[in-house]
Amino acid sequence: MNFGKAVRRRAAELGLSQTQLCLMTGISNAYMSMLMNSKIDDPRIGRVAVIAHALKLSLDELVERAKIEDEKVILRKNSRGGGDFADK
Repeated sequence: MNFGKAVRRRAAELGLSQTQLCLMTGISNAYMSMLMNSKIDDPRIGRVAVIAHALKLSLDELVERAKIEDEKVILRKNSRGGGDFADK
């Protein structure tokens, strides 16, 4: 799931910078940067829960937003002809 894009988008909706989000969660700037730039594929659930709370979302809401971000990536790939789907 694409937590990074979901976190980045929600932080922007709330007008929060990465630094502010780090201060609110106690998560290091380096880790948050890697997460928000999709360099961490499988973040720990505890960290995701803390981030969700700071973003005023439930854990389920953040997971759902991450799934939506994944779907957007798939749709973009398919619209450029880069999808993995064979013509049937």
